[in-house]
Amino acid sequence: KGERLVALTNRGEVDLAFLRAAIQGAGLSNLAVPRSVFVVDELPKLGTGKLDFPALQGVAEERLGS
Repeated sequence: KGERLVALTNRGEVDLAFLRAAIQGAGLSNLAVPRSVFVVDELPKLGTGKLDFPALQGVAEERLGS
């Protein structure tokens, strides 16, 4: 509870309308549509090249003001 789905991207052309259309086009529920989209310069990664999910959560919380 109290969680909300947000999207972080480093592609400036991605916005909420783009994601909504892609999700609906894939036949997924509207529950999969994020409430917000944030564009960042670079997605944080671990030394292995995988996404750093705790750092991503921190960026999202910072942008949301949580």
